[in-house]
Amino acid sequence: MLNFATALKQELQDTRISVSAGCPGIVATELRANAEAARPDALKETIAPPPLLTKTRMAYILLERLLARRSSPINFLRIYSD
Repeated sequence: MLNFATALKQELQDTRISVSAGCPGIVATELRANAEAARPDALKETIAPPPLLTKTRMAYILLERLLARRSSPINFLRIYSD
């Protein structure tokens, strides 16, 4: 763990991070807090929401599942209908 902490200190010298070898949870919290303080939009860019499922994409997913299961369309619709 000490090598990880040392490498982290060297890589992120320009941010205000105090890394202690025994506390990875605190380090992660500090990293996130410092990143938000330095560039609030940076985290929004890296943590992107999942792509929206359009009706066409959902139809393709259901079709793939149907073909993978090799079941009849009637059974397939019974399983996946709401």
